[in-house]
Amino acid sequence: MKGKRRLLRLLVLFMCLCVAVPAAADGLMAGLLSRLSTRTGPGTQYDEPGTYFQKDWQTAQVQVISAAWDHVNDIWWVEVDFSAIGKKFRAYTGLKRIAIDINLVPQEQLLGTTVMTSAAKVYWGPGRDYVEAKYNVPNYTEVKVYGAENGFVQVEFHDPRTAVNQYSLRRGWVTARAVSGQWEAQQPVITTAPALFPNIPGGSPSGTFQFCPHCGKNLPTGNTYSFCPYCGKAFK
Repeated sequence: MKGKRRLLRLLVLFMCLCVAVPAAADGLMAGLLSRLSTRTGPGTQYDEPGTYFQKDWQTAQVQVISAAWDHVNDIWWVEVDFSAIGKKFRAYTGLKRIAIDINLVPQEQLLGTTVMTSAAKVYWGPGRDYVEAKYNVPNYTEVKVYGAENGFVQVEFHDPRTAVNQYSLRRGWVTARAVSGQWEAQQPVITTAPALFPNIPGGSPSGTFQFCPHCGKNLPTGNTYSFCPYCGKAFK
C-alpha cells in the first residue's frame, strides 16, 4: 500500500513539473508598461493592426514569442501573442511597452525566401482560431518565411495593392500548403541582445575607451569590453 502511495506521489510530482515548464514555442508571459500599439512586423514600415488594452493595460498579460532588432530606428521589437476583445492575435510591439528582459527572449530567424503556389487567406497567428486579416497573399507572390507552426508559416511580403511606398511591408500567417517548399517548426535560439552591451571575452579590456575607435559609437562608463558590441572590431 505504501509503495502504491509513493508511486502516486511521484506521478503527481512529475505531472506538476510537466505543467510548470512550458514548451519553448509557448513564449514567456509578461505584463505591459503601456497600451499595446502593434504592427504586423518589427518596424514602422509594417501596417498597424491596432492598439489594444487601452484601459486595462496595467493588468493585461501577453506571451512574448520572439525579438527582432530594428536597424532603421535602432530599437527592439517583440512578437507577442494575446487575446483581446474576445479574439486571438499575434503581432509586434516596441520593447518599451513590455515588462521583460530582452536577454530572455529568442531572436527571430529568417528561414528562407520562396513564392506562393496559390492565393491564401492571412491570419494574425498560426491557426484559423486567430483573427483573419482583411486581405490575402496573391499567388506567385515572393515571400520571406520567418516562422512555421501548427501547419502555418509566417510570411513577409510587399503588397502593391495597398502599399504607401516601396518600403511598405506586411507579415501574416498562411497555410503551409500555399507556400512553395517544406517548412517545419524550429526551436527558438536564445542569443544575447546587442543593445544591452554584453561583455565579450578575449583580449585586453577597453578600460578608458568611451567610444569605439572604429565606428564611433559611445560606450557605457566603466565598461570592460574587448570588442565593440556594435561593429565587433577588437580594441587595441
